[in-house]
Amino acid sequence: MTHRKRLAVLAVAPVLLLMAPLMALAATPHAHLATSRGGKTVHVTIQNFAFSPQTITIAPGTTVVWTQKDSAPHTVTSDDNAFPASSDLSAGQTYSYTFTKPGTYAYHCAVHPNMTAMVTVQAAGGTTNNKNQGMGMMGPMSKSPVATWTGWYDDHKVLFLSTDTSSKAEATNDHINYAPSLAKSLSSAGQIYLVTNGAFAGRGPVFGSQPGDSGYTPLWQEVMVTWKDPAKAVALGKDDQIKDLAKAGTVTLKMTGIVLNCPIIKVMGS
Repeated sequence: MTHRKRLAVLAVAPVLLLMAPLMALAATPHAHLATSRGGKTVHVTIQNFAFSPQTITIAPGTTVVWTQKDSAPHTVTSDDNAFPASSDLSAGQTYSYTFTKPGTYAYHCAVHPNMTAMVTVQAAGGTTNNKNQGMGMMGPMSKSPVATWTGWYDDHKVLFLSTDTSSKAEATNDHINYAPSLAKSLSSAGQIYLVTNGAFAGRGPVFGSQPGDSGYTPLWQEVMVTWKDPAKAVALGKDDQIKDLAKAGTVTLKMTGIVLNCPIIKVMGS
């Protein structure tokens, strides 16, 4: 090998070393919305008083295995007894359940009720397009240099950022800042509605206000909106619309207690 060729190889090698971690990172799937095909196993970790991933989407026939890693005891308990509850799990213990029927299964820890999570079982042949859904249920991601997402207020689009959360599991899964002190703002936070099931679950969240409104704040409590019959789901674009559906018993609302720093940066057209 000539002296000039040796220099060329030496110059390229450091570049390849720097690119390797970036290539590996790009190949890592987004953790917030874990997906699987039927017959597979999906793992959820119970650690730091949180379920991780907090939201998973699976196919019928998938087995979910929860592994307890905290020193304090925890349980896996269905919100509506849709699947059997685990016993108190000590560190190192596991619990598993195979989901066979499509639907949305919200669950929590009976010892620490603020620990909440959700399993969505899709109908046979259903798919989850993570690219279009952006950050879990946060809606489509924009193509701008800064990662922004599309949501809704009074049936028109808004563009927003998601920067901090009071949930450690959500911070880890969505790669945003963990800010536990945000929980102190729960009483003054607005409400952001995240649709968990139905054909429009990936359309984006619905906000309770927007910049210019007297009550607008960039801090929001996450409220999970679940259709009792996902087949009857329609596009949601107004918080009043959601509240009316909840009063009619068409959807259920679950106040999570999680506060998200999520400023709306642009009000768009419908």
